[in-house]
Amino acid sequence: MGKSKKSTLFEDVKVSFRHLRGLWRFCVIGTILVWVLSGFYIVQSDEQGVVRRFGRMVRGEVSPGIHYRLPWPIEKMDKPQIRKIRRVSIGYLEKKGKKKEDPDSAIIQRLTGDINIIDLRIMLQYLIKDSSDYLFRTENPDYLVKDAAEAAITQVVGGLSVDEVLTIGKFKIQTQTQKIVQDFLDNYGCGIQILTANLQEIHPPKDVIKSFKDVINAHADMDKFISEAHALKNMILPQARGESEALIKSAEAYRENTINRALGDSSRFLAVLEEYQKAPEVNRVRLYLETMEKIGPKIKKCIISPRLSEGLMKIYGIGE
Repeated sequence: MGKSKKSTLFEDVKVSFRHLRGLWRFCVIGTILVWVLSGFYIVQSDEQGVVRRFGRMVRGEVSPGIHYRLPWPIEKMDKPQIRKIRRVSIGYLEKKGKKKEDPDSAIIQRLTGDINIIDLRIMLQYLIKDSSDYLFRTENPDYLVKDAAEAAITQVVGGLSVDEVLTIGKFKIQTQTQKIVQDFLDNYGCGIQILTANLQEIHPPKDVIKSFKDVINAHADMDKFISEAHALKNMILPQARGESEALIKSAEAYRENTINRALGDSSRFLAVLEEYQKAPEVNRVRLYLETMEKIGPKIKKCIISPRLSEGLMKIYGIGE
């Protein structure tokens, strides 16, 4: 009786073990199948895939779509967002995931070329242009961009005067900073493309900002007066040139008229002289008579012959 019970128990254990072995095989096969299927991955339209095998890159710039890699831990997949615009701010302090101003510690100060201190904040925007270089060339790309931008700002601002920095030099600061940072990152091969470098704020230190504003206003007034003087000059000079041209033209016309009149008079005189020389006596009498005909009517004084006056006196009974 005891032996039969032991044999029955043994059989039950044996049957249970067979069931467990079948379940174990199913679990192993299922696990292997899931592990193999885990190698499929999807690259989104704004991503670029990079495949690593035991830490070494084997495929870079994987295009969007469905792809397969060897399952973990043989191969790993990185999918950086290449169309996402990333920002690095200089002059702001990160607090709880948000950028907040901290005028005492966050804002950066730089010396201008004429040894003046200015405070500034700048923001750089960049894209990933090569995902493999971005992932493996540097450990912290944002930190590298920030350091490069601070060095570039020091170089650019140090080559300008404070007046230029605070007035017309802002665009120059932005463009040159962007170029210097881009050249620096390209030399390192970081796979980063700088899009913009925007000055958010640039001004003198708070202790002297009022004095700087007074200087800037004085320069603005000076530029205004200079512009007004140039405008007045541009108005007066053309007017004076016009008047001088008119006087010159009038003088030239008067000269030509006088010369022509003198030439006409001399021609008439020479013609008369020629005729006079042909018959001097006749022409002398003729000229005398013509002259008297011209001036005679204008003479109001009458000259009466003595003989005629005696006859008139007798007629009128004068002097008797």
